[in-house]
Amino acid sequence: LDQVFAESPGCLAAVKIDVEGHESAVLKGAQRVLDTGKPALIVEVSMAAAAEVFSQLEQKGYRAFEVRGDGLLPRNQPEPLADAVFLQPEHLATLTSCGITVWH
Repeated sequence: LDQVFAESPGCLAAVKIDVEGHESAVLKGAQRVLDTGKPALIVEVSMAAAAEVFSQLEQKGYRAFEVRGDGLLPRNQPEPLADAVFLQPEHLATLTSCGITVWH
């Protein structure tokens, strides 16, 4: 992602990652995008990569959530999820102001 968005790393609002166990490699190749743009991330987290993905994203200030019913449920344990949503604090503020429930 850093190579593709070299000229404008802050232009992504959201990124979907579904790469069958290669999530960590994709995140390593997106350091500038993650640091500059801080996009919301939807990641299909595989069993083999769960601990590393959670660690990489926590170091960048992201928190993991699972979409549940009409809101977001925090996921603190590294575990495989069909679609984990990783968000920065500013994303949570925006979602809350729009009426989305974020459980704590």
